[in-house]
Amino acid sequence: MAQPLRLLTSQAPPVEPVSLSEAKAHLRLELADDDALVTALIRSAREACEQHTGRALVERTLTLFLDAWPSAPAIIEEGWREGALIERGRRWIELPRPPLRAVEQVTLYDDADQGTLWPAENYYLDRASEPGRLVLRSGAARPSPTRAANGIEIRYRAGYAPDTSGSPSDYVANIPQALRDGMLRLIAALYERRGESPELVLGRSGAEALWAPFRVLRL
Repeated sequence: MAQPLRLLTSQAPPVEPVSLSEAKAHLRLELADDDALVTALIRSAREACEQHTGRALVERTLTLFLDAWPSAPAIIEEGWREGALIERGRRWIELPRPPLRAVEQVTLYDDADQGTLWPAENYYLDRASEPGRLVLRSGAARPSPTRAANGIEIRYRAGYAPDTSGSPSDYVANIPQALRDGMLRLIAALYERRGESPELVLGRSGAEALWAPFRVLRL
């Protein structure tokens, strides 16, 4: 039986993939009258892009909560295209919102709500897969928390790697340009059709065609 996906953003993206100045240039706006509106549209476009593709764009910290590491087939889903997949005999968990950067820690909880760090030597990361995977090492036992709900907490970083060669770090440099271009198209469509939801405007904006190659699908 599918379990609901409990995925929280523990640390928000430090910047948006498209800056206010980029969006205003695309919209041919010079005055600051609509800056607050355009800023809100940038966030809406980024959230729509991430929902449509199943990805995280700017690197951030996410936390995935599991009741347990199931032994029977189970799917933890968000919609139909992403989530953590755990099957009998499998020794891995998919971590939603690729690209996976790093797992910061895995915490197991007991009935007294006391958390214990699960040693990192019990697992390794498969970053080549999309979504990335947390994989048990040979000989490592599946974790067995005693708390019935949210017994396993996996905190990890996801999103396109920032360029740290300069100061400050450039968090946008490695985001595919097609994703950013699609955001600009959606921002323009939302600006023209103020009040309509991103879901209704998306199909008319042309953004979907740009984002299609980046969708994370699971058979």
